[in-house]
Amino acid sequence: MIQVKALARAVAQVWRNHDCGLNMNAEQSLYERLGGSLVLPDLVQRFYARVQSDPQLARYFDAADMIRLGRMQTEFLCRVLGGPCTGPGTSLAQVHRHLGINLHDYQRFMQLLFETLAVYQLSQEECYEVIGRMDRYTDEVVDRSTGAAE
Repeated sequence: MIQVKALARAVAQVWRNHDCGLNMNAEQSLYERLGGSLVLPDLVQRFYARVQSDPQLARYFDAADMIRLGRMQTEFLCRVLGGPCTGPGTSLAQVHRHLGINLHDYQRFMQLLFETLAVYQLSQEECYEVIGRMDRYTDEVVDRSTGAAE
């Protein structure tokens, strides 16, 4: 799927070079720089494969509908990264409340996301930008009452 990302970037470059009066030279969103809808579903699938095989995090996903979760995560990342999203935003606090996610586990989750992003040959700056945008939602995901490993 890395070739698809390269293709998406090449197409974007062609469009930037041939403005066609559509203001394509405007700065791309992070979603577009990552490869957009051609890359995001694959990235999410690879990411959750890592998460599910991680001994620290796997328990959170034992009973999860991973197809549904993958769609939700793809939509969330689309929204966070400035892409064209179609679904309604769901309250992260509501979705995660019952899981009791502690800060240590959340940090591990983000580490795996960072490692997954690196597979797509993103610059370190782009990887940190994605993580920074995701970190804005830490308080909605982490259950501070768990007190574990904070």
